[in-house]
Amino acid sequence: MLFLVSMQRLLANIIYFVMCGFSLLPLRVHYCISDIMRFFLQYILRYRRKLILKHLRMCFPEMGERELRKTAGGFYEYLTDTFVECIWQLMASNRTLFKHISGYEDNTLNRLFQKHNKVLLLMGHFGNWEMLYGFCAPNAARTPDYFSSYVTVNVAYKAMEGSVADIISQKMRTNSFRKNRALGGVVESNKILRHILGSKGEKGLYVLIADQSPLPGKRVVANFFNLPTLMMAGPEYIATKMNIPVVYYGIRRLKRGKYEIHYKLIAEEPARQPEYFVTREYARYLEEDIRAFKSTWLWSHKRWKRPLSAEEWEEYAKITSPEHAARCHTPEYDNKNLEIDTLE
Repeated sequence: MLFLVSMQRLLANIIYFVMCGFSLLPLRVHYCISDIMRFFLQYILRYRRKLILKHLRMCFPEMGERELRKTAGGFYEYLTDTFVECIWQLMASNRTLFKHISGYEDNTLNRLFQKHNKVLLLMGHFGNWEMLYGFCAPNAARTPDYFSSYVTVNVAYKAMEGSVADIISQKMRTNSFRKNRALGGVVESNKILRHILGSKGEKGLYVLIADQSPLPGKRVVANFFNLPTLMMAGPEYIATKMNIPVVYYGIRRLKRGKYEIHYKLIAEEPARQPEYFVTREYARYLEEDIRAFKSTWLWSHKRWKRPLSAEEWEEYAKITSPEHAARCHTPEYDNKNLEIDTLE
């Protein structure tokens, strides 16, 4: 067992070393590689093409077929660009990175940390989520009273025990913290609440990606793209239990290589809000971003793969209308069938 772990670490170090070597290439070369990858994914492998088009049809029923296929093509470019940008930024300096990121001047988090010890930052697989450290601001422009100079940043991740990919992912995260002079590190997503309880007197920012399909168990029904959608209940449970401010964090891809970050306050005191308010507001803000930049969400992700229970259909009828819920609860839109490849 010890030998296996050692070999996995050795393999991870070799792969990471090779990635760092590739990251030294100019960004324009990375984009040339991305164009080649896109061609193979879109036209040769036709990677999840049916699923991508189906999701786009479901979410944008008003779109014509030509526009749908153009959006799908944009998605493939976005997907491969995200991949090469993740490698490129490994050796890119903090100064170079912030030539590609704007919006960090927003004062939302500074204001919240003047009044609160903890803040929960929710984001989605939108834009380049691996550039999430954009909120740190350029090292040269950061003042001592800027929140990332004194607040511990904790990025949630799902551990893949003994996985080479997990080791590489942690190395990439550690590299980003060092480069951006950020305090903190990564925390397993199922240990976030314990981490908050164990550091009550400290200033801490907790970053979670919250748009994955939830596991069986506690989940929240939301109206996302006018479709019944199950969302993870964990972020709201943490926020309301600890009554810590919740902020939506979006990373908009304005054009190739240019990103803009922005924040929207969901609730400063979530414990005083109605049940599921936090999750549904998060879903609303994420949908607004996706509608504005249609190609730049992870459309290849099997988002609607879990069926709603009878109780969840009743809840969906309450937040929309019985008529709308009845229209959705058909073989065409029923969550039991959303991931079956019936189109194309």
